[in-house]
Amino acid sequence: MIGIPYINSLFSAILDVSLVVGGRFYICPKQGSEMNNANIAEFVMNAPPNGIKWPAALMMPPKKSGNFQFVGLEITDYDSYTIQMMFLRPASYTAYNQPSQPLPNTPIPTHTVVDTWHDMSRCAEDFLKALRGIIDSGQLQGTLTISERLTPVIQYITEIGNDKLSGALLTFNLLMNGGCELEDYPSDYLTRITVPALTDIHPTHVNS
Repeated sequence: MIGIPYINSLFSAILDVSLVVGGRFYICPKQGSEMNNANIAEFVMNAPPNGIKWPAALMMPPKKSGNFQFVGLEITDYDSYTIQMMFLRPASYTAYNQPSQPLPNTPIPTHTVVDTWHDMSRCAEDFLKALRGIIDSGQLQGTLTISERLTPVIQYITEIGNDKLSGALLTFNLLMNGGCELEDYPSDYLTRITVPALTDIHPTHVNS
């Protein structure tokens, strides 16, 4: 079956082309506390591209829901993944640790948190548009789509982590048909499982 590893590969491929994020996409198993590491490379497999840490897109562990047994009155082929992605950068400093939009002849930055909300919100929205473009192109063969039942939401984030990052938290639901193969059991599992008799194997007892 396909699942989170494929989502990781797909999102990475999209964000590799992003002019702002530039491929800096990471899944955070610890719900984003990894941002407090002095070196972001400590929690990713490879060092950040070009040694630049931010801007970056961080995905939190998704919540998966679905009719995993593939039977019932409301049969659906899709599992639903609640995706939360943070698009972040320091508000006052550039990727090269220089003041962002400084006053003339001074090191004083003028780029504000509100400006950063706007910048990173555009990155989040453009990512979703690019993902929709891939889906609409037919390359995913109907295996994956964005849920239309739940409207994507963007929340603004201010100065989190050691680097005081600001930006946008994008939440949306991704629907994926991961396959219905029974991978953890042999094909003859029904004949190999001994089902216990339908009796109360732990009857009522008092002080014994």
